[in-house]
Amino acid sequence: MHGIRRSFVDSTGEEDLYEQWSTETRQLLQQRRALPLERFLECSETILLRNPEEYSLWNRRKECLIEWYLRSKSLETVASGTLVQESLRERCETEFRVTEGSLRQNPKSYATWAHRLWLLRSAVPSTATGPSPATIQRGCTRPPWTLPSDYAVECVRRELVLCRQLISLDDRNFLGWRHLVEVLRLARNAGLRSTNEVATDRTDSVDFDISFLFRVTQEVLNRNSCNYTAYHYRSVAATEPDNKLDWSLELDALHQAMYTEPNDQSVWFYYHWLIEQLSGSKESNGATLRSLEAEVQILDSLLELEPRARWALEAKAQLLVYLGRYQEAACICREQLASIDPMRKHMYVELADQYSCQDREP
Repeated sequence: MHGIRRSFVDSTGEEDLYEQWSTETRQLLQQRRALPLERFLECSETILLRNPEEYSLWNRRKECLIEWYLRSKSLETVASGTLVQESLRERCETEFRVTEGSLRQNPKSYATWAHRLWLLRSAVPSTATGPSPATIQRGCTRPPWTLPSDYAVECVRRELVLCRQLISLDDRNFLGWRHLVEVLRLARNAGLRSTNEVATDRTDSVDFDISFLFRVTQEVLNRNSCNYTAYHYRSVAATEPDNKLDWSLELDALHQAMYTEPNDQSVWFYYHWLIEQLSGSKESNGATLRSLEAEVQILDSLLELEPRARWALEAKAQLLVYLGRYQEAACICREQLASIDPMRKHMYVELADQYSCQDREP
């Protein structure tokens, strides 16, 4: 994790211990087809809780679960059908438990997150027609079973809570963020809805729509207004079909962050993205033009306090370009930015020339 020291075993005998683990993994992989399913699952769990990155063991666990299900279905009768479903649910719960333990050992384990997402897809109903069992055994991501929708709701709720917890521990855990987005998309595509019956406070509730992603990113930004990852995933949320982003409130929150940290680039990257989205309809929307003019005035106020704030000057120049005031933008690049940031002087001079040429175009 970024900036967080990871715990390792003591250096004394460390190499011997790692060699022992590696030997155990190789031996288990060599015997993976010969061992009974239950024995392999037991042995692989012990190894994966120590070293979650053994992706071959995760893949074999997937195969074991599918093989058990296909064998059980072939022997299924009307009376035993319910028992197979109950047993399948228990086995899925076991896999969720193992992956959660592995994530506590290494929250950025690619193989563990991939296995957990596969499990979730096996629990959440799909609107598409599933592939045949033979196709699945060759590596398709969709398992051959269907679980009750109430279990899908339970799984989605648990995933969202887990992601929220892991992100609160390390708000730059990009695998946790990505998993959170995937879970919300799965829930949306499956038409799942959360009742939030257990929540006594709005801050504790878990919604199955993109508003939950907005809420988690806001929680992170409340702790650190310069968190690039949170801003990135707010932009991801804003492009989702069911987003309810209030652009004016979003800009107001950014204005506060600008004044707090005028030289932090993460705030300005998100600001540039917001302005780009806002300016997309400037030809047909007079209100948008007025909003861009207001942003120029806000940046002018900031530059009175921080006249050498490079990011604020760049943002102002870009706003002026959107408003068609090319000469003013060229002047900022040539006379102010080239002086403040001499390492990029030639870039600013070239931008100024481009803006000047655009101004002369009919």
